[in-house]
Formats: sequence, structure tokens, C-alpha cells
Amino acid sequence: MNKVIMIGRLTKEVALNTTGAKPVGKFTIAVNRDFKNKDGKYDADFINCVAFDKRAEVIAKHFSKGSQIALTGSWRTGSFDGKDGNKVYTNELFVDSFEFIGQATGNTNTGSNEVDNSNISNDTSFEEPVDDGSLPF
Repeated sequence: MNKVIMIGRLTKEVALNTTGAKPVGKFTIAVNRDFKNKDGKYDADFINCVAFDKRAEVIAKHFSKGSQIALTGSWRTGSFDGKDGNKVYTNELFVDSFEFIGQATGNTNTGSNEVDNSNISNDTSFEEPVDDGSLPF
């Protein structure tokens, strides 16, 4: 199984392009490590991400540099021959889904500063499931 879940902040604006008829959004998120370095600070890893179709358009419209985002997807590796003839290896998170984290704001490049948060729940309670005997395990 190839399933990745990451939370990070965009390092710059989403590069939204169209390949054929599909919108493709490429961006990088900074993900803090969960331990401090020798200087007592948290280092970050910079993760290259790719989103397609409507996901790419929505991320480009509603997220900007510094926005926090939660992503799920698959990890893809690849390679190509560089200009110098050496093989260059790539690693990217291909986005399957995303969630707004923190305050959602519009990207100033799109002219929109409003986001419909009506379907985002702030309910943090957890309800224990009831076992009525109908589950096979």
C-alpha cells in the first residue's frame, strides 16, 4: 500500500498549468520534523507535491505561500537524464485529497478572499462506536 499523509505549509504560490486538457498544480510544502536539532530548533523537509484537475484548481485558488494544508496521496519516484547526462531522481507526493488547516484564506492572485467553510466541521468530539453484533469481526 502506498498512502502518504502530511501536514505542512506552502513555501510559495502554486504553479498551475494545463497539460493537455487537465489542470496540473505543482507546489512544495515545508513539513516540520518532530524532533529538535542540536540548536534546539525544528528542521523541515521540503516535499514536492502534484495535484490534478479540480483539486489543482481549488488548491491554487484557496492556498497561498504560508498556508497550512493537510494532504493525502501516494508517493511517486521517478528519474530523468539531466542536461549534464547524469540521472536525476525525483520524489513527489501525488495529491488524492486535501483539507484546510487553520484559517482558510483566498489567494490574492485570484481576486477571491472568501472561502465557503460551511462543510468544514469544528466538532472535535469522538464518539465510541457501538458494537451491535452485526460486524463480522
